[in-house]
Amino acid sequence: MVSVRRLPEEVLRRVVEDHDGLAHPVSVGVRNDRRTHVLSGYPEDLALVVEAIQAVAAADLADHQAHRKGGAPLSPICEFLPVDTPFHSDLMRGALDQVLTWARACALDVAWAEELARAVLVDHVDWPTQVRDALAHGARWLLD
Repeated sequence: MVSVRRLPEEVLRRVVEDHDGLAHPVSVGVRNDRRTHVLSGYPEDLALVVEAIQAVAAADLADHQAHRKGGAPLSPICEFLPVDTPFHSDLMRGALDQVLTWARACALDVAWAEELARAVLVDHVDWPTQVRDALAHGARWLLD
């Protein structure tokens, strides 16, 4: 997984969606705010996306230096996280299936096991939306 900070969401999504040299899918697994995300995928594919992000930032800087573009240049920070498993990604569907198999075998509440496992393994997290929804429903405290 890779943390990507200081890059607008639309730029990050365009880089991820337009990259055609990946062996496996890369996705935005976590949205922390409009300019802070975590990408999920295999390390070799994430490295290619990080290279593409750096290329986009370099091209943007060149446009600024040539006065073709105004404002502040893109200045993304990409950090590989100490996690080898692509959580919050469709790549974890097999793990979700395994959890359901174990839940059935152990006579656990399969729906509850699926809800918990899905939240960690495959569901994408949109933290700002979750906070807004909680506040709209009257939450006064949030624990993470």
